Amino acid sequence: MEKLGLLKLKDMGEYEKEQGYASYRTIVKRFIGDLVLCNNIANIDTSIYDNMENGFHYVDDEGNERTEEEYQNDTTWTIDIEYDDIYQYYLCNVSQFDKEQALKAGLILSYSDMLDCDVLCVNHYGTSWDYVLTDAKLFDNWEELKKYEESE
Repeated sequence: MEKLGLLKLKDMGEYEKEQGYASYRTIVKRFIGDLVLCNNIANIDTSIYDNMENGFHYVDDEGNERTEEEYQNDTTWTIDIEYDDIYQYYLCNVSQFDKEQALKAGLILSYSDMLDCDVLCVNHYGTSWDYVLTDAKLFDNWEELKKYEESE
């Protein structure tokens, strides 16, 4: 999995600075932008499940998580795809670069063939987005950030 590192900024919350990871709100604000809540999209356009990036896992008969490569190549196991529960759907338009960055941070994105736009799929509820941490690690300076991104 690719890594995403970000520099700490003044507008970031104290909680995410203390924890060392960017919040869901920060990633959405930086890479997604404007959102339109559209929770009914899953009922009228099932292509969002076919086009989903992140938000699913490959699981074998014994409940063990498998890689995508094992899913494609291993014929000895019956491997199913299990999707995360999605609680909210937001319509958005995201550039390819911003989509890649958001996916590295662990956000779940999809695409609606019917509406011809991207969909942010939110798999958590009940907690402010300021307190939901992503996989994007925070750094104080460029040198630390560059070293992190270049490491394995």
